[in-house]
Amino acid sequence: EETALVLSLENRPGAFSDVAEVLRRARINIKCGYCTPSREGSRAIVVLTVSNTDKALSLLRGRSLDEF
Repeated sequence: EETALVLSLENRPGAFSDVAEVLRRARINIKCGYCTPSREGSRAIVVLTVSNTDKALSLLRGRSLDEF
């Protein structure tokens, strides 16, 4: 069992790319991920497992991030 990060991103082209770039710069690998639109469609819900959860949390906190 792994900790998953759940992000609520703006539903626009490049929103996930912005997050991936933050992780890339910190040398954090995305191990698994999936995305789905929110019910109203204005947000994209992204669920990720990463190679360094604690570091990713500190980098992404404040970007609509939840930890499960």
